Amino acid sequence: MKKLEFCKPTKSVTGSWVTFGLTNDQEDEKKNGFYVNMLKQAGWNDQTKNGTFKDNVNNPEKHKRIKLSENDIAETLLVLRSNGTKKWSTVHAGKTPIFVEPFIKEENHVGYLIKLGGIGIALNFAETLRLQEYLKLTLQQIYL
Repeated sequence: MKKLEFCKPTKSVTGSWVTFGLTNDQEDEKKNGFYVNMLKQAGWNDQTKNGTFKDNVNNPEKHKRIKLSENDIAETLLVLRSNGTKKWSTVHAGKTPIFVEPFIKEENHVGYLIKLGGIGIALNFAETLRLQEYLKLTLQQIYL
């Protein structure tokens, strides 16, 4: 199954890149699972109007990778389907806080915010729908 990515660089270098993906390693089953990678933006190229991220890949303060359980995936789905009425948080492996909550801008619910250990990304409603569908497919793949 292909990965789902959202890349949101900003000129002010406050953007993030998140990747969701199911790993199925035939040789090492310990690696199998559903992973979320969150990477903080490292720079901005004014000429190309693109953000850069590569410089933060090896910085543990600016790059988080966590493995979510089936229950974590279900909790995330519940929040994304709640129409802004629910939020969920936990601490992964005793050290990385995870938050999934409504994103409120100027007193309006405009999407959802996902944060891993201080790195966050805001998803609009279309992106939220894509994530919901991906999480549903992920659970189906796990159960097949």
